[in-house]
Amino acid sequence: MTIRSILLPLLALVALPALCASRKSTSDPTVMTIAGKPVSLSEFEYLYHKNASQQVEQKSLDEYVEMFVNYKLKVADAEAAGIDTTAAFVKEFTTYRDEIAAPYLMDRDMADSLRRAAISHYAVNVDVSHIMLPLDAPAAYVDSIYRALMAGADFADAARSLSVDRLSSQSGGHIGFIAAGRYPYPFEDAAFATEPGAIAPPVASHAGIHIIKVNSRRPDIGQIKVRHILKLTQGADSSGIASRRAAIDSIARLLAAGADFASIAKAETDDPSGRAKGGALPWFGAGMMVPQFEAAAFSLAPGEMSAVVETPYGFHIILCDDRRPSLPDDEIASQVDAAMEADGRTDMARRRFMDRFIASHPDLADASPDRLAAAATELLPSLSPDFRNLISEYRDGMLLYEISNRMVWGRAADDPSGLNDFFEANRDRYSFDSPKFKGYIIQATSDSLASAAHQWLEARADSILPANYGRALREQFGGRDVRIDRVLAAKGDNKLIDHLIWDAPKPGPDTKWTAFLPFGGRVIDRPEEAADVRAAATADWQQQLDRQWIASLRSRYDVKINRKALRSVAPL
Repeated sequence: MTIRSILLPLLALVALPALCASRKSTSDPTVMTIAGKPVSLSEFEYLYHKNASQQVEQKSLDEYVEMFVNYKLKVADAEAAGIDTTAAFVKEFTTYRDEIAAPYLMDRDMADSLRRAAISHYAVNVDVSHIMLPLDAPAAYVDSIYRALMAGADFADAARSLSVDRLSSQSGGHIGFIAAGRYPYPFEDAAFATEPGAIAPPVASHAGIHIIKVNSRRPDIGQIKVRHILKLTQGADSSGIASRRAAIDSIARLLAAGADFASIAKAETDDPSGRAKGGALPWFGAGMMVPQFEAAAFSLAPGEMSAVVETPYGFHIILCDDRRPSLPDDEIASQVDAAMEADGRTDMARRRFMDRFIASHPDLADASPDRLAAAATELLPSLSPDFRNLISEYRDGMLLYEISNRMVWGRAADDPSGLNDFFEANRDRYSFDSPKFKGYIIQATSDSLASAAHQWLEARADSILPANYGRALREQFGGRDVRIDRVLAAKGDNKLIDHLIWDAPKPGPDTKWTAFLPFGGRVIDRPEEAADVRAAATADWQQQLDRQWIASLRSRYDVKINRKALRSVAPL
């Protein structure tokens, strides 16, 4: 596992909401110089406040300064060791930097404004009518229709004769109430920005050119989950419609008499998906169904059933299963962010940023998009303090991880003799609460096999190192039927050890291993070697190594603290 896999998800959460444009600090003094490298007030304050937010017990400023100096000294030691110049480090850091830079390469004010506007739409529903014209309709033609409407022409008549949206044109262009996030954003933005009774200037979406009239507004009605039974009338003649009306009326009588709605829907509905799901529809909100169906559904409380409802599709009976309010804020924000990325609004903010970047770097006017992004990323630390602090924290974190692993964390695994030397020098610090059995347990699938393994190993114990017992038994007997495990357990720690060593009842078998024999073991009153208290000894040794390392760093590198500048740190 790399430090990137640990820190990237956390740091990305810090970066994504920022959407930073250029910001310049008016005053950013140096609060300390460590190993010849200055630390600015903004960097120190950023890490001080972030550390405080993650600590259960708050540290004073002076305590944090000491901790911060040690942190920076270790980073300096990693740089002195050349870790920051290795190919692996450079590749990982550059990859991370480029990933996290993307949200910063856009105009923050523009992106935030677009995001706030889209989020605000979720609070209301807007009743709209529209006239849709082909995307290739001449601008003069579109403008003439708009001017005629503004001069008083009847909107419904114009929609019936001119709109290419066949469904809504039949009702004079009326769509009904719409909710946010359900229509192309240019359409949505025009509708939600227009006052009731007014007509918005023409807007284009991927579907066509729209002239939108807003009829009314209301608070968002939330979402509803229903079942329905449909008798389809689309394409039917008058006798067919009458036949389907008679069928739905018959179904209504059955339901009123207590028939099960889901069962009837599976047998009778003309909605293909409803036959498999008992007429169930997914959750929906305003603008997701034809107006007649929506109005009837939202008039119901959970458990209530409608009378027969007629829509352009046919005749329906609707049963309300459940209702819920508008989406939670975090879900709205997530939907808006995804929509902005998908429909190009985020790209608009990126283009605005790049246009301004090119204006201040005219030599890059003809650069390819990739080269332009690379150049902007290189300069981002000077343009955005947030980005600079984030990247600096990540880089230092990578270096700290690697050098700490080399100097402290990895030593117990890489230097077992060093751990044993530490244990011998500090033996009196370690003890047991009660005696423990220390040895090996042979496990086998039969008593005869356990005895054979025990005899075989006992005859060769002087020539096989304990660390190789397992491999030797596998080679001789195979690994499927015999195994050996090192154990260190007090009475009560392990039911099997209690039985073998302390004469407790034999536990019932819960695996294929049914025969057990102790090998080469004895009961000890106190730890004999580092392995007997490995976790505690390792932690203590690592603390000693860290203290020794810090003392060495303090003697090798200069540290200068600007106490006056530190007084400018914003309090927690």
